Amino acid sequence: MPDETSDQALSLHGYRVEIAVPVPIPKTYDYLSQAPLMPGQLVGVNFAGRTLVGVALQCQPLDPKTGTSEAASGYRLKSIDTVFSAATSLPPPILELCRWAANYYLHPLGEVLSVALPSALRKGAPLTKPPIMLQTVDLSEQNLEQLNRAPKQRLAYQKLLELGPIDAQEAKVHDLPREAIRNLVRRGLLLEIAATVGTPPAPRLRESLPTLTLEQREALTAVNLDQARTTLVQGVTGSGKTELYLRWMWDILSTGKQVLVLVPEIALTPQTVARFRARFDAQIAVFHSGLSERQRQDAWSECKEGRAQIVLGTRSALFVPLRNPGLIIIDEEHDASFKQQEGFRYSARDLAVVRGQIERLPVILGSATPSLETLHNATSNKYQHVQLLHRAADAAPERYDIWSLPSPHLDRATQSKMYEVIRRDLTVGGQVLVMINRRGFAPVLYCTHCQWIAQCRQCDARLTLHQARSRLICHHCSAMSSPPAVCPQCNSPTLTPLGEGTQRLESDLQRAFPDFPVIRIDGDSARSKDQLQGLLNRIQSGEACILVGTQLVSKGHHFPHLTLAFLLESDQGLLSSDYRALERTVQLIFQTGGRVGRGAKKGEVKLLTSQPDHPIMRFVKARDYSAFAKWHLAQRKTLELPPIQKFGVIRAESTQPNIAHQCLDQLASYLRLALAGEPVDLSTQTAAASPDQAKLSSNEPPSRCEVFGPIPPLMEKKNRWYRSQLLVSASRLRDRQITLGLAIAWLSANSPRGLRWHIDVDPIDQI
Repeated sequence: MPDETSDQALSLHGYRVEIAVPVPIPKTYDYLSQAPLMPGQLVGVNFAGRTLVGVALQCQPLDPKTGTSEAASGYRLKSIDTVFSAATSLPPPILELCRWAANYYLHPLGEVLSVALPSALRKGAPLTKPPIMLQTVDLSEQNLEQLNRAPKQRLAYQKLLELGPIDAQEAKVHDLPREAIRNLVRRGLLLEIAATVGTPPAPRLRESLPTLTLEQREALTAVNLDQARTTLVQGVTGSGKTELYLRWMWDILSTGKQVLVLVPEIALTPQTVARFRARFDAQIAVFHSGLSERQRQDAWSECKEGRAQIVLGTRSALFVPLRNPGLIIIDEEHDASFKQQEGFRYSARDLAVVRGQIERLPVILGSATPSLETLHNATSNKYQHVQLLHRAADAAPERYDIWSLPSPHLDRATQSKMYEVIRRDLTVGGQVLVMINRRGFAPVLYCTHCQWIAQCRQCDARLTLHQARSRLICHHCSAMSSPPAVCPQCNSPTLTPLGEGTQRLESDLQRAFPDFPVIRIDGDSARSKDQLQGLLNRIQSGEACILVGTQLVSKGHHFPHLTLAFLLESDQGLLSSDYRALERTVQLIFQTGGRVGRGAKKGEVKLLTSQPDHPIMRFVKARDYSAFAKWHLAQRKTLELPPIQKFGVIRAESTQPNIAHQCLDQLASYLRLALAGEPVDLSTQTAAASPDQAKLSSNEPPSRCEVFGPIPPLMEKKNRWYRSQLLVSASRLRDRQITLGLAIAWLSANSPRGLRWHIDVDPIDQI
């Protein structure tokens, strides 16, 4: 580490470099460099005794006459310790995107830039060597006989023949056993070849193109890929949106440009990769948090150098640099998974639109049930709007039946009727989905003698009984304990599990239908992508079975043999106080219903509810999501809710009761004074939040803004922290940003020790 002597000896012909450091402080820092640096270059610096990897933003030569190694504050500047290879630098478009995101989401720029880097580069690791490719060789008769005695190797080899040369790191993505790969290499049937660094071969089509419907042809020609425009493709489930994506992708790939595709869940990447490989002979890079550090770093390098022609990932892939980008596609754009809920809280969908504007790219947002924000932008002519109203391949639309329940829970008469319908479909070879958005065996462990309920000690939440693991688990903080044999309160053995979860449904259905397999897909049974893929493969085989699952099964999966679906426990969304709950409930109904009837057989959806006369039911019966969205948007406008209003939430939490609430109460009083026009130096206060955010300031107070609260969330205590929140609502973006900037400055100066707080711009969870 350089000392003061080396700093003093630095030539006055050196350079002052502005560096964004990954710390939760909304400012940048100046360091000294002996050589000029380019914006975006990664450097290692000493910050508060720690070595951190920062990003160079600006570089200015020191003036020989007045240049010193001191900052404006009088402190001596430190020298940069390490300058990393230019191959690791962030290109200008990603720098600009991160600056925009830091300003909009009011988050420190250094942490935003750190999110844009793979974790290995954040730690200062050098770039890895080119990846190893797996390539098959011809089989001889002798080797064929050997593989007949090694079925796993034979299956792996046959799959590799279909896929062609692949990155060795992708073997796990395609469910290829490591031991089988190793044995094939040892036998000389599979070659490990270092990937050639450079321009990949031109992509080719692997399969003939299917005939498009009239709607698909019209949608295809309506989108001009030469224009940097955002297009919403709204198509009912099974209408052929994926085929349109593939056509647009080919138009871009054939010009030598790259395509970035984002999906909401890691679980969707294997089937999407398989679909892309079936259509294109092209280099595909996968980027998401489920990969190892090495895999993410390799994928990042391939994208940046232009070797990856198709980039597929979840929300974090939005920041991957592309050498020659041509198109961005966001599939299932309505999905809440595109919003990061911790740390830097950003929306990958919204930032994709911004990236498209920065890099002059067309952006495709696709969904059968678009978010109201996206639909509002489409109806306001900010986005182009393309619709597909009919299913492709002559598939009939699913039919919705509303089953009335006497209470929000399944009664015996309805259960008997449900089993009768399930048996009808199973006996003719159909597959049945029973969806309940609650994992575990039972949501409540209850004493019938004294009414005791098993509660989490760390959260204001009930513990869920997971019978297969014999555990009580909190789904909020993951606290785990063994279920008691007797009631802890009255010592009575009258403990009873109440309610239903996926595990209880699975158990009940296995008893009712012993001749048919029951496949459960939830967060417990599909903890890894390999587990999930194995379950999906069983369903894709076409055998008559019952699928029990949470909302995980509704996200973009193609089940051509599914003919019947039951949706249980939808009343929670219909009666919730969350203003987004109704939108999410209708989306879940249509997305789940969209899994059935995608093949030759017609599909039926049974919605079980104690609210059969709820206003949304008429839209469900008519399969008209657009009409629902129009109706609900009118409600949002009347009530001054997003997307009409601009929301921002200030959240605080403390391990001591009332501390967070009291702090936000003081902040609310301060903000209301500022909004009422009391003398507050808005320019100074806003600038304290971030240097770039100062551009939003003005001497005019944000008059079209209101502050509500503070109020506790529905779960006030979570994982030992007592929480409170303050809502900022504005009709203009500028007013919201200034008010939130004031809040950041006040909290930075006045929040008590031990208080944690953050700003959530455009929140999507419960307010």
